[in-house]
Amino acid sequence: WLPRRAFTFSYAAPGASGVVRAAALPTSGGGTPAGGAEYLYVKHASGPRQPLHEPAAVLPVPSHFARDRILLPATLAAVLLTLLAVRPHLGVPLNDDFSYAHTARALAESGRIVYNGWASPMLWPQAAYGALLIKAFGFSYTALAASGIVLAALATATMYALARACGAGPAPAALATATLTLNPIFLGVTPSFMTDVPSLFLLLAALLALVKALQPGEAGDTRLDPKRFALSVVLGLVAGSNRQIVWVAYFGALVTLIWLLPRQRRLVAPAAVLVLVIALALSRWFGDYPYTVPTSVGQGLLVLVGYTNVAVMFIYKVANMMGLFSLPMGLLAMDKRRWRSLAFGVLLLLCLVPIFYPLGTKVALLGRDYRLTAYGQYFTSRGVVVGGVSGFENRPTIFPPLIITACVVLGAVGVAVTGIVLLDWWRGLRRTGSQARTLPDVATSAVAVASLASVAASLPWFAIMNIFDRYLLLYLPGLLVLFARAASERPMTKTRIAAAATLLAVQWVTGYGTVAEYMNYTRARAALY
Repeated sequence: WLPRRAFTFSYAAPGASGVVRAAALPTSGGGTPAGGAEYLYVKHASGPRQPLHEPAAVLPVPSHFARDRILLPATLAAVLLTLLAVRPHLGVPLNDDFSYAHTARALAESGRIVYNGWASPMLWPQAAYGALLIKAFGFSYTALAASGIVLAALATATMYALARACGAGPAPAALATATLTLNPIFLGVTPSFMTDVPSLFLLLAALLALVKALQPGEAGDTRLDPKRFALSVVLGLVAGSNRQIVWVAYFGALVTLIWLLPRQRRLVAPAAVLVLVIALALSRWFGDYPYTVPTSVGQGLLVLVGYTNVAVMFIYKVANMMGLFSLPMGLLAMDKRRWRSLAFGVLLLLCLVPIFYPLGTKVALLGRDYRLTAYGQYFTSRGVVVGGVSGFENRPTIFPPLIITACVVLGAVGVAVTGIVLLDWWRGLRRTGSQARTLPDVATSAVAVASLASVAASLPWFAIMNIFDRYLLLYLPGLLVLFARAASERPMTKTRIAAAATLLAVQWVTGYGTVAEYMNYTRARAALY
């Protein structure tokens, strides 16, 4: 999993009485000899804590390079070809991006960040590259929306690299990447100037830089490379200045490193404090402007106290949708013995109760909008509708209630699977001491906590309002990386692969169909003006 640099590992040497520590160095040419094996020079030691000697053997190991060269381009091609197949209509604003486009235009013309009263995240990096595009091509929604497709390709490659850097094998890494980038949410929000895909790419880049900063120490522990770590901190700050929730995710990753790497706290703790102070200061500056309309604390308390069932339902809907879109990887990640465990049965029952037993006299999950794709497309008993909760007249009914129910049930299964995988991950961390945790363990944990921290920070907001599904894109990567790492340690049986591939294919086809339908509708509306 670290093919291009030296690393240490332990193995049972043939004829040896115990575990031997060794260090492997890639061949100078970095090539793959015949037979699909790559040769590593190995320096042996006489014991786990003994000094390493000069190269004493050449160890052939299975090569992942060939599969990387196939799977990553294949995943990229699938994403880009799907986006081209939906025939994106790029010449008009598709959602809130009309506001973001005018912020970029104001920056290009005046050199200042100007907000216009519409709800907006901080938007600094996106406004900057949008201004560059406007200066180069003139103000055009086509150029701004096309940049979303470019960033989608970069996000796809970065997600794959992140999963591989955290110890996932090529196949699980490719499946995790496809689960993130071939679902209806990602496909629907990409051909636009919305903040979702740019913020996702920036978050993935910051986390990848953080993982790459982790280095194997001479004593078998994990240390941080100061220069790479500094780069990751800068990227984390930049990413949060586009959408502030990314600061929470990156801060969660830093706190995880403080916990798992006690010897690196002198380096990580000041960085975490710096990120926290800058994030709070910029958030205060941003919130003091008159264009912001903050949610009333009093209103939120009224909702939580007077309409607790509504708050619980909103939170459950978020969890249910995350479970639905992460289920393909969850099927590969969960230990097959856990499917028959009492813990999974109880958790699944708890996740199914809100579906069939309304939480209030007028509030039932299946009777509410279940959002499937961005731009106001909703997965409801009426099918896919476009343009808001009420939709437009004469829209086709695509999905009958039976399919809606099936998807919500699958989402509940996904929530239960996610809970079990997280529980097993937590138990594994608790069982191993700081010296026994491997570099992939540390990297995967930091990335997973990044997702969990952003979800936890958003729960109060989720509780008092209905949430657009596109917000969930930033919460999925860490969980998918954790699933990919767990799947790499499980036997990839034909049954598991078939089930995961089927669910992924259904999401892919659904994403293509709904986004293509929306683009056709947008094209027809634009032709009227």
